[in-house]
Amino acid sequence: RAGTSPLHRSIMLASAMNEATSPQCPTRLATDDPSEEDSFGSHQRVADAIGQLITEEDGGRTVGIEGTWGSGKSTVVKLLATVLSKHPDACLVMFDAWAHQGDPLRRSFLDRVLQALEEKPDWLGDGMASDIRQELAGRHRESHTITTPNLTWVGFWIAAFLVLVLPTALVGFSQGISDGPGELAVVAGAILIGLPGFAAIALAVRRRGNWSQMLQDLAPLASRTVEKIDTQTIESPDPTSVEFQDIFARIADSALKGTNRTLVIVLDNLDRVNPTDARALWSTLQTFLHSSDHEPPEWRQRLWVVIPYDRLAIRRLWAPMTEVDSEDEESATQASEDSAGSFLDKTLQVTFMVPPPVPSDWRKFLIELLSEAFPTHKDFDPVYSVFSLHCPRPDPTPRELKLFVNGIGALHRQWQDDYPLSHMAYCFLMRRRPGRDFRQDLVDGHIPDAPSRTVLGANAVESLAVFLFNVESRRAMELLLSARITNALTDETGESLKGLAETHPDGFWTVLRALVDRNETHWDTTAGLCSSAISLRSSSLTFDQGDGAIVAQSIWQHAVQLESWEPLSVQVQNGLAALCEIRKPTLENARGIVKAVASTEGADRGKNAAGDLGGGH
Repeated sequence: RAGTSPLHRSIMLASAMNEATSPQCPTRLATDDPSEEDSFGSHQRVADAIGQLITEEDGGRTVGIEGTWGSGKSTVVKLLATVLSKHPDACLVMFDAWAHQGDPLRRSFLDRVLQALEEKPDWLGDGMASDIRQELAGRHRESHTITTPNLTWVGFWIAAFLVLVLPTALVGFSQGISDGPGELAVVAGAILIGLPGFAAIALAVRRRGNWSQMLQDLAPLASRTVEKIDTQTIESPDPTSVEFQDIFARIADSALKGTNRTLVIVLDNLDRVNPTDARALWSTLQTFLHSSDHEPPEWRQRLWVVIPYDRLAIRRLWAPMTEVDSEDEESATQASEDSAGSFLDKTLQVTFMVPPPVPSDWRKFLIELLSEAFPTHKDFDPVYSVFSLHCPRPDPTPRELKLFVNGIGALHRQWQDDYPLSHMAYCFLMRRRPGRDFRQDLVDGHIPDAPSRTVLGANAVESLAVFLFNVESRRAMELLLSARITNALTDETGESLKGLAETHPDGFWTVLRALVDRNETHWDTTAGLCSSAISLRSSSLTFDQGDGAIVAQSIWQHAVQLESWEPLSVQVQNGLAALCEIRKPTLENARGIVKAVASTEGADRGKNAAGDLGGGH
């Protein structure tokens, strides 16, 4: 749409169906395509500088673009292509080595060069691209055809007639003439001799002199031709380094010789492919960029090679070639760094750095991404605050920001506006922490941390549980806390319950009520009920109002339904006392329990306990 920046155009509409099913809040996806405009202010400056270098200086040079993963190196290359597009005598060839992982890299590289040059009129000779592709593909075929006609059975009998009968007819005819023209032999011989001619005349009259139709009528006399084909195939899955140099030289010579043209080759993602393949391709290119020939080819001065790279990835690329005697990891890392540094120093004549975005730049970029991804939302400050608190590093790359926004979008597509975007953002970041268990940290109360609680506000734990289990909130909290609360009810000190209630104030009582209602902590057994009652009393929690009162009432109902309190041990007596302290029942309410306790085996103790129970309340 008019006035939309390329950044906005990189945000794709997920699908029309998504907006139809959730018109109140559509969600859009941020793509990882390189931007055609500079969103940070530094990429265009780098692209302009490289473009100026290429158009004003002699070639035969290699230019490096160094930056971390996702920092915008591909965006710089895209901007460079725009700069060079203003120069009709310049051609930029983009070769993504990673996209051709597993393919013969040299052959794929040459084919990509041919594709780019074919788009430039008159840069290649007629048929040159086709000839080279045929040579590279190894499918050149030479065939020789030998045609041999074979007679059919009709033709065989006609031939036999001509060979055997016709000479006899000629002899009879000659002898009949000498004996007298009226002889039978003369007549028969004349008929037989003239029969082929009469047949030819009749065929010509029938087809009115059309030779093609006459030949079709004679086709039954001979079968179809038999072709003998000799085939020659050249097998070359990937050209050798010498063949590669020769083919590239022919291409470059045709495209650049005797002209003012410039060929720019960008080798992208070379640091991501198999190290052996990457080194083979690069070393081959270097042979004609840094040849020791006294008279280098003319086209070399019009050739540039641009390599975007991550220094850490280059170090891994050369690490297999590094031999370190010491097992010390620091020594191995330093040796790898030295190899990478030596490679870059010998390879690159000039290097341009892609700087990390400053906070003000990436904040603006993030807000733009969020605005496009969630067009009905207006306030993104909480999302920005969450990201700034838990960003893995202080200088996030554009790719990391896009992944962050898409991670929020994945949750938003499922839950829409049921939960805040800031909660979704926090969940995405917490799940990506290396070496940490999101669920365990949530149960233990390690997340959200204090600074995050200030930003997220209330009910953050409930939201995170929903995202974790992907079920509605009540069920999510039960799945999160039920096992911990069940175990805590066996701790008669009450400390575990107290800790869970303090850590999860929003979900603790809800889950405890559900556990009591579903009888999931053995409330129907004397031991289980008494142990839980003691734990609840010792926790110092409040049971005289709200959810606490409802829990106390439910536990008391389980106690009333017990028909026996055997064995009437000290723990059971303590449990009865704990029940009374929690529920504070009237004598009328306690009548059923008093009766059950009094009838328990060991009457004296039962009556004493019943008396204490009734007398105290």
